[in-house]
Order: sequence, then C-alpha cells, then structure tokens
Amino acid sequence: MMKKNNSEQNGRSMIEMLGVLAIIGVLSVGGIAGYSKAMFKYRTNRTMDQATTLIANIRMLYTNQTSFEGLDMDAADEFEAAPTDMIIKEGDKVTGLQNALGGSVTIAPTDDNKSFQVAFGGLNKLACITIATGGWEENASSGLVEMQIGTGGEKPGDAITLDKNKFNWTTKTLPITIAAAEQACIDGINAVGWTYNITAY
Repeated sequence: MMKKNNSEQNGRSMIEMLGVLAIIGVLSVGGIAGYSKAMFKYRTNRTMDQATTLIANIRMLYTNQTSFEGLDMDAADEFEAAPTDMIIKEGDKVTGLQNALGGSVTIAPTDDNKSFQVAFGGLNKLACITIATGGWEENASSGLVEMQIGTGGEKPGDAITLDKNKFNWTTKTLPITIAAAEQACIDGINAVGWTYNITAY
C-alpha cells in the first residue's frame, strides 16, 4: 500500500504572521496614544476641579473673618479645605499640596492678610492655557482680584513662590483670552495663580 504525499501546508506563513504582528503593533501604539491623551485631559479637568474646590472652601472657611492671617497648608488640611487627593503627608505632618498633574500647590495670605493667593504649578503649555482660560470671572461676588501666569521651575514638583522677584509672574486682564494665555504660557513648566479678597459670598 502506498502512502499519499501531502505537500499542502497547514497554518500561516511567516509573512502572514509578520503582517498580523505589524497590524497589532500599529493598533497598540494608537491605543496608547489615545489613552495618554484621555488621561492628560482627565488630569487637567481634575486639576481645575481641585482649584475650584480649594478656593471655594477657603473662602467659605473665612467668610466671617476679617483677615486670612494663618492660612497655610496645615490650616487647609486641618479645616479640610484642600481635597484629600491633594495633600502630601509624612506621618501626621503635611509636607505639601500637589495637583492632579503632579505640580506643587501654594496657598498664602497677601501681605496685608486681606486677600489670599493660590498657585498651581507643574503645568505644561496646554494645561496652562486650559486652566488659565477656564472661565474665571472677576466680579464682586466671585472675590477674584487678579490672575497670574508664571513661568519657572525645572520640573513639575518644584515649589512655587508667590514672590514676583523670585518667580516670573505676569498679571493678566480677566477673563484671560486664549491668545493671551498662549502668549504667556511657555513650552516648559508653568503655573497659574489666583488672588481672592475677603468679600463674603
């Protein structure tokens, strides 16, 4: 009895397999890029929410006060003004505040204690433009006195100083337009600062 010789191949050829792997690679790269964009947008939106919440809570906390004296990171933590995901602690001690984009956050009263300043750092150019143009209104009920865009710092976590002599702050007319923000925000590390007065709600 003679055996039949079957010369037909079963399965895929090497070229077909390489083609499939190339398609998977392209789809993976596209998926990762899309995920990165979505995460950046989420973190930017979360940073806006953190700023809004922090500012509203500080203003509510000091509604019946005549001064913002003593306002700092510890006070923001003790009176639960700062969202919990912003607080950096070592043990029970607050060592800093950080926004959702990884940048440092500074809170301080002005020299006369009649206003307070909040600054969010570690912002790339797109985040800086988005946050600066986020619909912040200067009017009597908002208490917003001015907004500033700052440049400086070598990395996102660098501390922000509100001292204009040590950090390059530019005060902008409100509301800040996209064109003005685009001109002020640089390709490196940026910060956005807000100054609010004691005006009650």
